[in-house]
Amino acid sequence: MSGNNLARVHILRGHALFSKNEFDLALVDLEETARIAPNFSGLHFAMGEALRLKGDYAKAVDQYNEAVRLEPETGGSYFGRGAIYLSQGDLDRAVPDLSSAIRHFPNFAPVYALRGEAFLRKGDSVHAIDDFNEAIRLDPQNATAYGGRGFAYARTDYLARALADLNESIRLDPQNSEVHWGRGFAYAQNDDFDRALADFKESLRLNPQNAAAYYARGVAYFRRDDFSAAISDFDEAIRFDPKDAEYYLNRGIARFFSGDVSAARADFIRERELDPKDAYPAIWDDIAARHNGEASRLPEAASAIDMTAWPAPVIRALLRQTTTADTLASAADADEKKRMDQTCEANFYSGEMALRQKDKAEAMRLFRRAADGCPKYNIEAVAARAELKILGAAP
Repeated sequence: MSGNNLARVHILRGHALFSKNEFDLALVDLEETARIAPNFSGLHFAMGEALRLKGDYAKAVDQYNEAVRLEPETGGSYFGRGAIYLSQGDLDRAVPDLSSAIRHFPNFAPVYALRGEAFLRKGDSVHAIDDFNEAIRLDPQNATAYGGRGFAYARTDYLARALADLNESIRLDPQNSEVHWGRGFAYAQNDDFDRALADFKESLRLNPQNAAAYYARGVAYFRRDDFSAAISDFDEAIRFDPKDAEYYLNRGIARFFSGDVSAARADFIRERELDPKDAYPAIWDDIAARHNGEASRLPEAASAIDMTAWPAPVIRALLRQTTTADTLASAADADEKKRMDQTCEANFYSGEMALRQKDKAEAMRLFRRAADGCPKYNIEAVAARAELKILGAAP
């Protein structure tokens, strides 16, 4: 048998084993194909697929790279490589690869669903929804696309649409832990706490190590001013995913309002280590330090923060470089959602400045404006209520 014919036999048997999920045996045949005919058509793509589904991502990417080099018009390699990049959080590489896959497979619903997820993680809800719409048009039974679009709608405050999509996703795939906590989070945003707790419970039954589910439930407790329950859930989220910076920020704030300022500062420091460009842990560490009569680290932290964008005006005010009036004026924005969020923050952090200046009446006025005017999902809405309670005033 000629070399190419023998290689063809091995690759065909490799494909047959691959279809049975026998990836190790498939790789034996594919590696033999590579030994006989290293540039055999489709070989590197097939090896990449077997390695990806086996979970050996580094070697899979190497094989996809070689497949793209030898056969740049083979769209499957872009899909596989993009899926790996997405799973690793490398969104800047995932989106171009998935876009290339779409160019080759414009009627393949899963690739739109994956790119939609990538856009969603990048904070681009508009393009995410466009991709999920297309995935659903191509495959109306695609539970992943309904779930992703539900998450996107929840982020844009279209809660009715979010719940409709998340309900449909769960109907199609009731065993998906992620979608259950997502629906729970949407219920919590809609002040339906009993249904939210039921979904969080189901999410954790399906996956007891789901850090995101613990975190989402912790946020729900936090927004109900139940800091003790929130801290317990944030503890679990961090136990299962210790590299997510956001978990530390929220636990730190909950610890701060529970009176454990030292532990709160430790969380803010850890969050800054994980994400030194995030301004909010630096701001909260400054607040905690001043409340405790300790030295602030804000001047040093500011050097790593983009001081041309919000919340830079808040930092300048905390450093006494500008006034409260300057901060409030800087909150204005043509985008209504940004204006609401920034005005909320300006009121709350200006209240903190008033506390430092021993102006209790002004602090209470500003905290009340934040408590009444902040979107309910903002951390500052909860913090303003907590500060009013400490000051002896009803929120």
